[in-house]
Amino acid sequence: MVRKISPTRNRQAMLVIGVIATMLIVFQANAIMNLSRLRFFDDDDCVHHSTTASGNAIDVEVGQQAALEDVLKITQDVTAEVCRGNDQYRPAAAAMEEVAFLLEGVGDATNRRRTSSLPIRAWSSLVADLDCNALHRRLTKLKTTVQVNFLATGTNNHTQFLTSYAFFAISWYPNATVEIVTPNHTDFIRTHARGLSWLHHQHGPTRGRICVRDFAEDHANRTLLTNTWRFMEPPILRKNSEYTYIGDVDIYMYEPVVEPNRLRQMEHFGIPYSNVIRRNDFVDGDGRLTGLMLVRNDDFYTPALLRAQKTIDATGNDERVSYRIVQSAKLGFPIVPDENTTDPDDIALGTYRPEHGMHLSLSRGPYGGMCLISWKNHANYADRWCVMLSTPHITEMLYYDYSGYSMMLFGIEKVEAQFNQNMSMYTVGTKKLCVPPPPPNEQESTIGNHDHE
Repeated sequence: MVRKISPTRNRQAMLVIGVIATMLIVFQANAIMNLSRLRFFDDDDCVHHSTTASGNAIDVEVGQQAALEDVLKITQDVTAEVCRGNDQYRPAAAAMEEVAFLLEGVGDATNRRRTSSLPIRAWSSLVADLDCNALHRRLTKLKTTVQVNFLATGTNNHTQFLTSYAFFAISWYPNATVEIVTPNHTDFIRTHARGLSWLHHQHGPTRGRICVRDFAEDHANRTLLTNTWRFMEPPILRKNSEYTYIGDVDIYMYEPVVEPNRLRQMEHFGIPYSNVIRRNDFVDGDGRLTGLMLVRNDDFYTPALLRAQKTIDATGNDERVSYRIVQSAKLGFPIVPDENTTDPDDIALGTYRPEHGMHLSLSRGPYGGMCLISWKNHANYADRWCVMLSTPHITEMLYYDYSGYSMMLFGIEKVEAQFNQNMSMYTVGTKKLCVPPPPPNEQESTIGNHDHE
């Protein structure tokens, strides 16, 4: 027997369906609204704006429009000064061509709507996209080995450099990975979602590969000096790459790190890494291996090395801890040249330690423990800036990575202040500081700028 549904009950059913449908539509609209708020999350202190579900009335540009006006003005003024082509640096026409390229590109980026061609992902979806274990499994399955993995660790203020550090690294190495390590990867991705989303879209699917993860252990149990943590952290992607580069994340690179002289250094000294020991700086048998190191993964990350990373005394200076780890693993050291060294290769390679980029240190500069390099104290300073500012896609990076460009401008402003006040390294009381020159009768000693320490 077939029961008939009364018109009243039919209307009730339709009403219930209509209410459910309306609720779903409202829920979906709210979800879109919330997603929009995540998608247009500005880095750092930029203004946070949302958009309507239909995509109208987009006012998210306000924060970075103002930021780009700043970057246009300051970059125009400072870069014109740096790259204007003094005879001892480079031809003026060539320098200004680089500046024009930069400004034109930034201007284009300013006027381009973010939603036109770039999918700015919600930070929550980026967490999965940028998972280091997933990238390791994918590369392993594909049997893909890249030339170099950049291990980029950062805590506190240094996390502001990480996205741009990854940008510059993979700009010079399309066939590379960047393994970003922070205390809390989800917080980092949420804060820097705009820049990371652009970086993943621009480089991730086709060229460079980046991922983000937490530190493998709580290294604060062994040392509170966070500079040391990079030397205690074995890269997840070491089996997917031939080399690992461990460096300062506040150095924006503009040249390759796997280059002939670094490889020659390894071969000459018979060691699986490229680095030098600081001269005249041994304390109780502990030397200092500098913080910029290229390692050949298969020969460097031995069981002994991995064991030393977990067990070695991690107190004291970060470079001394690195020395202890290598010493414990019995990997050997380069020669430290002295006045008795006669082999020209020992002298040249025993001091060879390029930065490969522009150092925008937070601790250097006016009234710091070291001066930043500038066009006053470094002959090719102008060329450095001009090369860095001509990196492909740098204008988009300035546009999407608010933190990275802020750090760049901060470095420029410090160099300007240092230059305008004629600062250099002087002994002030018991300290060595980057300060203006004291009166002649009070000058104890000028001790140089130490721009490679």
